[in-house]
Amino acid sequence: MKILLALYLIVGIGMFTGCNVRTETNDPKAVLEAFMNALSKEDFAAARELSTAKSQTLIAMMETAIRGKIGEII
Repeated sequence: MKILLALYLIVGIGMFTGCNVRTETNDPKAVLEAFMNALSKEDFAAARELSTAKSQTLIAMMETAIRGKIGEII
């Protein structure tokens, strides 16, 4: 169940993130791929750089949950 929730969060964040990072082409697909790669490696700092300001709170919550500190969110 936790894995399914994490998957939904990752997909949701991916859908709501913008092309906030400067890539060579500023291609949305390239930015999304970089974002998903950062999340799969649990590199939340890189994921925050690739996300919009609105998404950064959700990324912080997801980082806290993945790191096993779910009690600190609530």
